[in-house]
Amino acid sequence: MPRYRVPDHLICLGQGGVEVGKTFMQQDWILEEVLRDDPRDDAPDEDQQSLHAFFIDTDDSTLPRGMDTDVERRVDRIESEYDLVNAPDIDATTINVASGPHERYLTAERVVGETTINELAASQGLKAWWLERGNSDILGPLDGLTRGGVDRKRGLTKAISRISEWKSDPLSDVEQSIGGQNESMVAIVVGLGGGTGSGLFLDLARRIKQAGATVTLFGVLPTPSGRDDDDVLANAYSALSELEYLALSKENYFRNILLLPYDLSIDDDIFDKAATYTITSYYNLSNDQTNTFGKMDETDDQVGPPTYAPFTIASTGYLHYLK
Repeated sequence: MPRYRVPDHLICLGQGGVEVGKTFMQQDWILEEVLRDDPRDDAPDEDQQSLHAFFIDTDDSTLPRGMDTDVERRVDRIESEYDLVNAPDIDATTINVASGPHERYLTAERVVGETTINELAASQGLKAWWLERGNSDILGPLDGLTRGGVDRKRGLTKAISRISEWKSDPLSDVEQSIGGQNESMVAIVVGLGGGTGSGLFLDLARRIKQAGATVTLFGVLPTPSGRDDDDVLANAYSALSELEYLALSKENYFRNILLLPYDLSIDDDIFDKAATYTITSYYNLSNDQTNTFGKMDETDDQVGPPTYAPFTIASTGYLHYLK
């Protein structure tokens, strides 16, 4: 059996999620835990876990270039070092949801164009304010989308997500990967204050849950320290409000919603590593005796936090002992 459990799918959304995901996948000890059996267990491993990481954004500059080949190289080294045969799959994929055949629709004229709106609404069953005419104030970032993402315009990401799903659906790769595994455990890591991540994570979580996965949300939460701009705080507030509404409506997509408070005074490298340890710690909570992992299941009405505040605050930190 595996020595240490990790999610079999790590979905990293927007710049905040991508940075945490990069740190996660750069830890050789995590890759080793996935690839190697527990040496104390003489029985063959019939429950091998894989690790598929997806890095998703609307801005090419924040996506980790070469992550797929870097992961492949380090996996090959570990397999060779420990003489591993038939080891589990580990891979990394980057996706720009603003790039592809649907890109020609991502102009200010087309996003609010009557023909595009009518076709999209009919095919997706939508009626949303961000697709209505007269909202040109949120469309400016479309002119430089490949250079700077959606510029924290959360509603704009929702429109882009639906347009991409309608025309070319680059996120179908995520859905297909998850649908091919039984009882898949998925971790979604997202910066709730950004435009791309906070605008995309709920629609993607719905699709992943419908594919049969158990989804846990790790949301990087900006703190009201006065150093974040109003758009960041507004995005986070809206995301939390939507999560609470879904919980109250008995439509929660997540087994758990873990919030990771972040302040601009925190060193980014330290925070990303602490967040990595938080994710791995969550998946290794005990199921024995105290049943800590079971007691955190928010899909069970009898356990977990209340539906009117369906959040668990994770204090991100770690101790590093020097030899």
